[in-house]
Amino acid sequence: MGNRALVIFTDDTETTDGVAVYFHWNGGPESVYAFVDYLASKGGMRNDASYTAARFIQVAGNFLGGTTSLGIQSVPTLVSDLREQAAGFSHGDNGLYLLKIGAGSYTTYGRYLDGAWLDEAAIKDECLRAERHAYRATGGIMADLATMNDPFFNR
Repeated sequence: MGNRALVIFTDDTETTDGVAVYFHWNGGPESVYAFVDYLASKGGMRNDASYTAARFIQVAGNFLGGTTSLGIQSVPTLVSDLREQAAGFSHGDNGLYLLKIGAGSYTTYGRYLDGAWLDEAAIKDECLRAERHAYRATGGIMADLATMNDPFFNR
């Protein structure tokens, strides 16, 4: 049993970098959005999906440690193809996050969960619940992310 998910980045061109980041553990919204929020706070969001995905993998890998629990999976390059084919991906119990990146920020552009794409209101609600989750409280995951990643981002 895991806490699995796929995280995919896209940009204004409506393309992905062709890679999904696979989590076997920590794929829930309270973790995934924390990883992305931390990355954004460190200036790791670029207008390039591949660079952002690489820094995201760095943040998650430093946090998770070890040699398993984090991987990559090939996905369609066009967002429209991804939306049509989402059911065919091995995305686990937390589904698929499609995050649109910009200079210094991101939005949850799409969220596939339980066999369907969530609407905008459901995504907004999920983001708010994740932000308020006890796991994100002072001394929680955000503090752990800083401890494990700040030495690399502060170089």
